[in-house]
Amino acid sequence: MKLSGTLLLLACFSLTMTARSQTKISGAVHCDKPSGQQSFEVGDRPGHSFMIAKGACTWTKPVDLDGIQTKTDAVTQFIEVRGNRGRNHGYVVGTLANGDKTFVRIQGQQREGGGEGKWAYTGGTGKFSSIKGSGAFKCTGQGDGSSDCEIDGEYSLAAK
Repeated sequence: MKLSGTLLLLACFSLTMTARSQTKISGAVHCDKPSGQQSFEVGDRPGHSFMIAKGACTWTKPVDLDGIQTKTDAVTQFIEVRGNRGRNHGYVVGTLANGDKTFVRIQGQQREGGGEGKWAYTGGTGKFSSIKGSGAFKCTGQGDGSSDCEIDGEYSLAAK
């Protein structure tokens, strides 16, 4: 009986040693007007189209990931547009100050004047190859076609 209690204690201890500690993050990023964009009308009703867009973003309030700051993002997304609203799915390749990259999947809702949604890390390079985490974003469109976004969430890296 005493042995099984000790084994249970050891099992719990080993689980806590391998569990990932989540670190909260927040930041702000400015995204230029998309540099590449293609739109295709569906034809079933007015204002229904599919769009693919690619653009670049610069962090105005960088996120600190394990002591390294975010610098720039390359965003590629697919948007189903219905009138002045849309649903987007896409990927972001982020470059950090040390040259490592993070890969993020995004999905959300767009409307005239902005949008919001969820994001999740899908991987990265170098120090960030094991990154995991997720959060939310909220963007405000600017008159020139650019947007400003606030992000928050959390991340973890595999124990070394």
